[in-house]
Amino acid sequence: MSDKFILMGKEKELLMYLEQYILNSLPKNEKVLRDNITIEVYDIIKNTVKVSINKGNIKLKYINDIKVNIIMIDFYIGILYSKKLIIKKRFLSCIRKIDEIRRILSGVENSE
Repeated sequence: MSDKFILMGKEKELLMYLEQYILNSLPKNEKVLRDNITIEVYDIIKNTVKVSINKGNIKLKYINDIKVNIIMIDFYIGILYSKKLIIKKRFLSCIRKIDEIRRILSGVENSE
């Protein structure tokens, strides 16, 4: 159970970092990208709560949903970097945070 709380903390950390350093600095013409990243991060948090509540196959479904959300955030951050909308230091910091979430999630999945 403690893995789920650690996971939620890392997700909150990612959300705060994205809001502080990435999303607020995006130009107005990238509103769709900003909104999609925000939706995916909040979906990760919502799905983590669902993982902690459910059991069995339903729990695995939400774990897979979190994996999809993480892949999409990774994809969106990559687009921001390729468009040169974020600097390399912030890109790498986001990738590290996403990787931490992936590792914790795989631990949660393996414990099931």
